[in-house]
Amino acid sequence: MTGQDHTNDPQEFESREQVLEALGQTRDLSGADLSGLDLSGMQLFAVAMPGANLRATDLSGSLLAGIDASGADLSDANLAGARIYAANLEGAVLRGSQLPAATIKAANLWQADLSGADLTASRIADSNLAGSTLRQAKFVSARVARTSLKEADLVTAGEIQPVVAERVPLLEARRAHKMFERRGYPAR
Repeated sequence: MTGQDHTNDPQEFESREQVLEALGQTRDLSGADLSGLDLSGMQLFAVAMPGANLRATDLSGSLLAGIDASGADLSDANLAGARIYAANLEGAVLRGSQLPAATIKAANLWQADLSGADLTASRIADSNLAGSTLRQAKFVSARVARTSLKEADLVTAGEIQPVVAERVPLLEARRAHKMFERRGYPAR
């Protein structure tokens, strides 16, 4: 021991059990290395993990509520069926991540990189994807509502297939607007 303070050194975890033990003592996993771990089905509430390495981590079926994973690397992570609520993922890297059937609500993904992410059948609502990169992302049957995509890079987005609830003739525009209002979507 050299007498140096190592409290800011990133934590490295080799097992799910080590993560659970650490969460029993602290809610701060800032910069932690959780890459490649099986954390499927975990419930993470208000955990601080900015800058964490979650590359290829299995978080399928997990609940991520109120977490701060800003700047975290979730490249190639499995988030299938995950529930992500009020999470801060600002500037996070989710390249190639699997998010099919995920629910993302009230999340901040400002300037996040979702290049090549699979969001098939996911539900995204009341979230911020402004300035994010969505190159080659798949949105097949995804539902996106009340979510900012301002200045998001959709130029070469992969498969985007909007869900059309009903086709309404132009002569029935008033009825179409009322339908949208009832469902809480702005009419366009």
